[in-house]
Amino acid sequence: MDYPSAASVSVRLTAGGSRLGPFTSNGQILLPNGAPTVIAVAALDAGGAHASGSLKSVAGGFLGRLTLANGTLGEHEALEQDFAKFFGKRAATIFTTGYQANLGMIGALCGPGDVVMLDAESHASICDATRLSGAEVVWVQHNSPANLAKKLGRLPKLQRNRLVVVEGLYSIRGDVAPLREIVEVCRQYGAYILVDEAHSFGIYGERGLGWSEEQGVLDQVDFLVGTFSKTLGGVGGF
Repeated sequence: MDYPSAASVSVRLTAGGSRLGPFTSNGQILLPNGAPTVIAVAALDAGGAHASGSLKSVAGGFLGRLTLANGTLGEHEALEQDFAKFFGKRAATIFTTGYQANLGMIGALCGPGDVVMLDAESHASICDATRLSGAEVVWVQHNSPANLAKKLGRLPKLQRNRLVVVEGLYSIRGDVAPLREIVEVCRQYGAYILVDEAHSFGIYGERGLGWSEEQGVLDQVDFLVGTFSKTLGGVGGF
């Protein structure tokens, strides 16, 4: 087959008045400039969601060139603003991978003296992030709001931050979380909730925003994590 040449790179950077071609991507055959563009834009437009210019351009040609190798550019900041509006949240942060998104979020939210409540079927990135944070880990029976309530009820009141981490769609079992009930338990016991939508983003919800939207609790979820490597067919996380 004929592979695209360097001349076909569709993404250009401007620095010091000069137009530059980025060659720091891992996509040596420039696939992000071809088929994944269609996949990404179709995913973002599905369900009535209309992607802005930054969402389309970054999803189509920039996901393989994120901040780790290139620094933070205007395109990254525009994408973060669009994702915040997309999910109806105050702010968003773009990470190099979905794995890094979990490490960054959980590590920033919790530390020694805090408590993280983890579902027994949690993804490895969630387990690693919690271990590295130094927070106390409390395991909860899979998809059991009753067990979550029981264990939250045992914690000293208002003495430590407590974060409940669940997934919208679990990759291990292929089942979904009872988010309505879990959110209700979190509110009852004053716990924050983080939902990893890596496997449900683009699949569930009227606008494809994930299982939180499908369950009608998107506005009640404190933190969301996702990846660009599933539905969007790119590289990165949020």
